[in-house]
Amino acid sequence: MKRVIIPLVLLLLVSCSTVDNDTKEVITTKNLVFQTDQSSYTAEVLENFPPAFYGFTLIARFENKTNQTLYLNRCDVDSSHPRYVFKLHLTENPQSPAHNIIFACAGHNNPITVKSGSVRIDTLDVRSPQMWDHATKEPIGIFEGTFQLVYDVWTCKTGDRCDLPDSLSTSNEFEVQLAD
Repeated sequence: MKRVIIPLVLLLLVSCSTVDNDTKEVITTKNLVFQTDQSSYTAEVLENFPPAFYGFTLIARFENKTNQTLYLNRCDVDSSHPRYVFKLHLTENPQSPAHNIIFACAGHNNPITVKSGSVRIDTLDVRSPQMWDHATKEPIGIFEGTFQLVYDVWTCKTGDRCDLPDSLSTSNEFEVQLAD
């Protein structure tokens, strides 16, 4: 009897087990690569009335080496680039970067799709300052220093509790300086 039961139990265990081919791998900085095209940018004067406006072009490369589709939040339903912010690298300064766009976004469920194994290239025309004191004409924010670019990356299409932490959706460090 034992000879019959043991093989039956083993057969039952094998037949009930499944292999999950849709297992999502853990996302790390090794399988999600986010890089800028340069390590240093010079913001040139675009307009010289108070406040002076500066600009530079940054090309961002976002590579999805994971086994799952990722989604980049965008402000408008048909915007060609993802929503992004600049963050100052390793600073205690309470001011935010002058390059950050003030987004007034409409709610939608149409993020930019980045499929497994694909690369997305975004050319961002960065203009700053985005805010200034209207009375004094002084710009608000920090123009120069070491920054990182941050995308709003999701693991689900709706963005509902599936945001990746900033540590995984942040680019390399880069310097920004103002032209003389």
